[in-house]
Amino acid sequence: MDAPGVTTRNIENLAGELKPLLGNLPAGSRTVLFKVHKDVIAEFFEPAIEAVSKAGGELHHVLEPAPNPSAPR
Repeated sequence: MDAPGVTTRNIENLAGELKPLLGNLPAGSRTVLFKVHKDVIAEFFEPAIEAVSKAGGELHHVLEPAPNPSAPR
């Protein structure tokens, strides 16, 4: 089942847009940086991950460091 507003067609469209950007780069050079806000639930970002995979991209998640409660504000 697709997330609200996300269809297989959307995934294919995004994958199609990524393929020319990745071109014929060799494995190890097809990096796609992916950052999602910590409060976003998986059903909304998983289609983007699927599209990157279909396009042959190598996904790297960008994580925010955990807040340091002792750091001065």
